[in-house]
Amino acid sequence: MNAGVLYYLEVFSAVLALLCVWLAAINKVWNWPIAMASSMGYIFVFFYSQLYSDAVLNIVFLGFQTWGWWSWRHHKESTPSHLKKYQCLVWLFLIVILYLPWVIFITDVLPQLPIFLFGDTLAILPPPRFPYLDAALMMLSILALIMQSKRWLQHWYIWIVVDLFYVPMYYLSDNTITAALYAVYIVLAVYGLRKWQTLMKIESNPTD
Repeated sequence: MNAGVLYYLEVFSAVLALLCVWLAAINKVWNWPIAMASSMGYIFVFFYSQLYSDAVLNIVFLGFQTWGWWSWRHHKESTPSHLKKYQCLVWLFLIVILYLPWVIFITDVLPQLPIFLFGDTLAILPPPRFPYLDAALMMLSILALIMQSKRWLQHWYIWIVVDLFYVPMYYLSDNTITAALYAVYIVLAVYGLRKWQTLMKIESNPTD
């Protein structure tokens, strides 16, 4: 893909991503379709940046975003809630189990596969950048999105941690626009956490 086209696609995707996080922070259902549009753009941005876990993550995002959109539309009045400890342990266990097979695939299998790169010939993919960190952040991001679709408050804590690691990784992979976006994400995630905590207090004390 042309570098200029890829740059503008990254800008477009980043703007939509910023908007969707803001809408999620104020508990608005429209964060989901906007997030889907952003993810579709980022699939190409990350693929050509050799951040294959992130490219696949955005494909996975599309499925969860569709589910989240459906869930929020059918529970419009739902208030954020707390994740129970046993639920947290179950999801973390699944993430840990999936991590190693994915790392093996992304480092040893995927680079050996011929890929059709939107042209006339097949090509072997260059090796992934930051495969271990990228894979870990992918797994945690999926966990955060599952929790967000359930309106579990603790998903904001995971986004904050994930974003703190994504900022330097994207900067070092020359995705400076996305690095800046994720720096803003940290601020929005803190705002979203406090906003959801306020909503939960109002719900638990409706007469205050």
